[in-house]
Amino acid sequence: MEYFNIQVAAQVSGVSPHTIRAWEKRYQAIVPKRSENGRRLYSEQDIERLSLLSQLTNFGSSISQVANLNDKELKQLIQKFQKNSPNEFSNIKKSKNLISPDEILKNILMALSTFKLDIISHEMEKARDNLSSEDLALKLILPLFQNVGRKIEAGTFSIAQEHSLSAIVKFHVGQIIHTHYIKKSKHRIKIALATPTDERHAFGILCASLIFCHYNFDVFYLGRDLPAEALAQAANAIRVDYIVLGVSPYYESISKQTLKIYLEELQDKLNEKIKIWIGGDDKIAKKMPHSPQIEFIGSLEELKPKILKLLQP
Repeated sequence: MEYFNIQVAAQVSGVSPHTIRAWEKRYQAIVPKRSENGRRLYSEQDIERLSLLSQLTNFGSSISQVANLNDKELKQLIQKFQKNSPNEFSNIKKSKNLISPDEILKNILMALSTFKLDIISHEMEKARDNLSSEDLALKLILPLFQNVGRKIEAGTFSIAQEHSLSAIVKFHVGQIIHTHYIKKSKHRIKIALATPTDERHAFGILCASLIFCHYNFDVFYLGRDLPAEALAQAANAIRVDYIVLGVSPYYESISKQTLKIYLEELQDKLNEKIKIWIGGDDKIAKKMPHSPQIEFIGSLEELKPKILKLLQP
């Protein structure tokens, strides 16, 4: 099991280090593990519990009333608050896993089979309201499009159905990213996300954007099909720390240039302090130029440990 320091626990849960210590000392709401030198260490389950406690205090509960409830009881209580006062608490951070992503995925696929686009939009809105941005990306959107891709290959779904679904999902994801952006996160690390010229597969960077939003990074979604010079100009102007570039394994078969040429042009125009993360499969990794400025990330699941590492002081 991996453990994280109090700064990471505070960043992810939204509870300040001072409050975490107070909840531990006064109410034993959370009992972290200790390192050899006595520093507090928190597991992912501990951080999840802190998030649940924070939501309940936002709903008006006293920490003394909820500190000793187990995680299941905390989630049930949050669900009760949301059910009884949906309007009053619509802007409070929602509890995770109160609905099943698998159930929503099933409902969307069923609606898509008969082009019931209003139902798809309703299900996506429900997912937005009840899932964390990270779970929305990894437990719903990613498997949803993998499923649709298989159905297209099998001939049971058409390209028109995929495009219809894409338009609805992009709208809802865009709403989340926009809401996060206008909150003006104060995190010190800025992330720009894009795809290179001719690359129109953007769901990788959309999902990555949601994950970065979940961890409160400053996120700048620059979109797909971005020339190297334009991407470098934007990244330099915004003064980002990282560029996340989504590239599909088919990129060089649909583009007039190779990935190597694109990256060399990007590096030539880019501030050398800005790191570049390339998202894709092993075929992409073999085509990347060797550079300390560039790093390969094989999947969205590999983002989380890298993000948590960035959050370490």
